[in-house]
Amino acid sequence: MDGVITYDIDTGTKIAEVVFDETQTDVEQMSRRLSNGGYPVEDAVLLNAPPTADAGPDQAVGGGSVVTLDGSASSDPDDSVSHYLWEQTQGTRVDISDHQTDQPKFVAPHVMGPEPELLVFRLTVSDSEYLQSRDTVVVHLTETGQGDEAGLDIWVRAMIHTEEKGPIKAIWQKGGEDLTQGGHQVIWGYFHASPEDVTWGSENNPDVFVKIWLDAAGRIDVNFFHVSVPDIDVYSDHLGDSIGGSKGTATLERRYIRQYYENGERRMEEKHEDGNAPEEYHPLEDPSGYALINDLRIGAVIHTEEKGPVDAVWRTGGEDVTAGGHQVLWGHFHASPSDVDWGSPENPDLFVKIWFDASGRTDVNYFHVSVPDIEVHSDFSGDGIYEQKGTTILDNRYIRHDVMRDA
Repeated sequence: MDGVITYDIDTGTKIAEVVFDETQTDVEQMSRRLSNGGYPVEDAVLLNAPPTADAGPDQAVGGGSVVTLDGSASSDPDDSVSHYLWEQTQGTRVDISDHQTDQPKFVAPHVMGPEPELLVFRLTVSDSEYLQSRDTVVVHLTETGQGDEAGLDIWVRAMIHTEEKGPIKAIWQKGGEDLTQGGHQVIWGYFHASPEDVTWGSENNPDVFVKIWLDAAGRIDVNFFHVSVPDIDVYSDHLGDSIGGSKGTATLERRYIRQYYENGERRMEEKHEDGNAPEEYHPLEDPSGYALINDLRIGAVIHTEEKGPVDAVWRTGGEDVTAGGHQVLWGHFHASPSDVDWGSPENPDLFVKIWFDASGRTDVNYFHVSVPDIEVHSDFSGDGIYEQKGTTILDNRYIRHDVMRDA
């Protein structure tokens, strides 16, 4: 009989108790079916169902912020939630305004160090017959506010240790995002110093490149590439979990930091890079390349599994001149969508930052942000001949080409 879940028969009295799901049939319909089948109904009782607790979405806040916990989405299928109880289970103790309301408030404490802190709260809801349900919410706390929401619940932050002002908060600049045909999501951007803090600060002078990869299998990679001089603390957090964030320090020697989240765990990988190309790789291609400024031409070739070596497409990000007379130009190479299905202007394969120093030195810095090997080529004289070349790989992500010109 549709809707019946269980029944129990007293063999002495031949009385049956039928329990059914009210969402599939109602009392009147079930009583009629039983009576028509020769089982007259003497009484019908609706059994109480438990409520469902909903403690609201995870949040990210700064010290001193007024935080509202939100349990208003909790529900009870029979009537309404009759009682709320909020309890803090982790983190620095806070004073909750009212433990027994659906939307209490508290003032977030200030974190005593650069590491983010987690405040965890448990909500218990009860109905009129004291059936209960529980849910938890995590409040991610930092000393400088939310950091920056890169997208898809990924939080990032950077602190630059300057000679002029000590540690300063870097400014996040999102470049773009895309979804590959394989279902992977990519977000990229960069951090830069504020011109209000240091004379060399500019939105067109990146200090840290960032590429975030959300794999279709569930892994999240946050990749930081140091493209400056001072040490830079880099942070990330996935607000969709309760395991906390990660912090690392990128330097001139430790250029690459990867913070990744998978299966409820967070890990970090760091690589020391000297800017030299791996000696066992010998670039053989001759890309058409792109003429930029100051007689500089650069090119890149991506060695794909699908089509073998293909010329990468250049995309200029911006350029500027610092107060010290140094010229900077940056951008990235990417695979063409006509060559591979993961090719996209919003899926960088190679970040590039070029520095024309006022002294006459030119630095071309290549940062591998993909999987396949990528050849990099630099022509400093504008004669069409690449004087310097190398191959960036997963284990050797950074290559620097430089030349001294007449000042």
